[in-house]
Amino acid sequence: RAKGIKGVKQISSVQAVAKTRLQEQLEGFDEFWNGEFTLVKVPSSMGRVTNGLVFGGGTVSLLAAVYALSYAYYVQQQDQAAKEAEEKRQVMAKKKAAVEAKAKAAQGGGDGE
Repeated sequence: RAKGIKGVKQISSVQAVAKTRLQEQLEGFDEFWNGEFTLVKVPSSMGRVTNGLVFGGGTVSLLAAVYALSYAYYVQQQDQAAKEAEEKRQVMAKKKAAVEAKAKAAQGGGDGE
């Protein structure tokens, strides 16, 4: 039993070291995320601009642009499909009119003989 307890203490110390390293990495990320954005000079009238705000704003802008482009493509495809359907309808109407005219001519020509 003493060995089991000692093993538990060793596992606990490994977990503590891993937790400490993870905390250090997260703290470094926190410092970056909440740090002031320095790539471009930002007017002080905008307030404090952090890397996280810039990343979030960029992500939202990118998603909005992708959505807008995909919606424009969707509308273009719908318009093209409607145009093709209208052209097919017109072709079918012309064919139907030609067949009806031919049938009418055939009926009219047959009556005169």
